[in-house]
Amino acid sequence: MKESYPELDPNSSMAYVMRGVANLDKGQYNEAISDFNQAISLDSNNSAAYANRGKAYWMQKQYNEAIRDLSQAISLDPNNSAAYYTNRGGSFMGIRQYDEAIRDLNQAISFDPNNSNAYAYRGESNRGLKQYDEAIRDLNQAISLDPNNSFAYASRGETNRELKQYDDAFRDLDQAISLNPNNFFAYACRGEANLDRRQYDDAIRDYNQANNLDPNNSVVYASRGSAYLDRMQYDEAIRDLNQAISLDPNNSNAYANRGEVYQRLKQYDKAIMDLNQAIGFDPNNSYAYTCRGNVYRMQKQYDEAIRDLNLSISINPNDSIAYSIRGDAYRMQKQYDEAIKDFNLAISLDPNNELAKQQLREIRG
Repeated sequence: MKESYPELDPNSSMAYVMRGVANLDKGQYNEAISDFNQAISLDSNNSAAYANRGKAYWMQKQYNEAIRDLSQAISLDPNNSAAYYTNRGGSFMGIRQYDEAIRDLNQAISFDPNNSNAYAYRGESNRGLKQYDEAIRDLNQAISLDPNNSFAYASRGETNRELKQYDDAFRDLDQAISLNPNNFFAYACRGEANLDRRQYDDAIRDYNQANNLDPNNSVVYASRGSAYLDRMQYDEAIRDLNQAISLDPNNSNAYANRGEVYQRLKQYDKAIMDLNQAIGFDPNNSYAYTCRGNVYRMQKQYDEAIRDLNLSISINPNDSIAYSIRGDAYRMQKQYDEAIKDFNLAISLDPNNELAKQQLREIRG
């Protein structure tokens, strides 16, 4: 039930700001934005109204609107803007403009060297740029300044996951969730870590929780679809991947995963269509090239398969599966030296790649 407030002065811009902040603190973002709109209509130079409306937009993931308002707040009050730069940096982070985010967060830290959130967002932005040493350093500092910063733990956990430091990743992600049981980001990242470790039940459980917290997140549907794919629950996988694409028609990974489902179901035309879409939306999606190469291999189009697998390996030289599939395409063309080389590379990258071991044994007789 909405809380009622004492009657306010209808001519006071700051009165609307104060009520807006109260609504913002309660998560009533639309009501907060309405109050800040009224405050701005009464005083177009009220920096606090712009800053807090920007924060409300940011909380609703309306990042461009947030950036617009926070920029106005900074222009009106450039000397009192540590929080403004922090939130605008977080908004740039939200739209993956990481260089702009880091520039703002540097400024926020120069205003307030004890700003835990600024370090946390800068760490996450560094992770987005794959600058992992800088990310870990910033996230350590964020946690040192505020041991209850759930976002910093989640970001450090995801950084460790990408570095394949899984024990550290799970420790951080568990702590993030312990500090904030509604931390969507932490559940989504822990789902990815469980998926990496092939703990599919745990991954799906985490994705379910993330989905409960944000039912309109395309990435979670795509990731849960990938978990169902690995469990060979193809109907469930297609359902989730369809939903991911419905929410974000440009989601390259969702198309790539659905393409692999169709490949496993031997619906090759549908698979190729989806994989073409995946590559069109992200020409650096190595997984999509691997999957399309595998479809071509299964259709005995070996030259096309090798072409795609070459592209996949050029993007991700550590993909054991891509070497295995390319090796088999070479094997079918009787190019045995190239096949043996690829199978050996596949095994060196993943000593548990049983397919490559079996194919190598077959060649050697």
